Amino acid sequence: MEFKLIEGIQVIKMEGSVLQSDSGRLDRYFSQIFSSESKNVVIDLTDANHISSSVLGQIVFLKNKLKALSGDIRLVITDDDLLELFDLTMLNKVFEIFPTTEEAFKSYQV
Repeated sequence: MEFKLIEGIQVIKMEGSVLQSDSGRLDRYFSQIFSSESKNVVIDLTDANHISSSVLGQIVFLKNKLKALSGDIRLVITDDDLLELFDLTMLNKVFEIFPTTEEAFKSYQV
């Protein structure tokens, strides 16, 4: 997992299987986001092929918390299985999902 600040947007890049064991690291980074000036986030899942339910829950929590702080979260997903997961869980109605990071970044500029 990689964390960056690019053009005022927090970027979280997840790769491979994102498991419950990654939750602690995510929690620490989320805490930093909440106290930072930049409340807009892009989670890049283009290199991920699995995401645990606990991490999904964390991402939903992050979305709700950021909304309350006038921020938001965008997802970048290209894996068909992950797209299907978001469809089946109806999280595709909760999150804006983009095929590229460039499109996710542009969505913040509109």
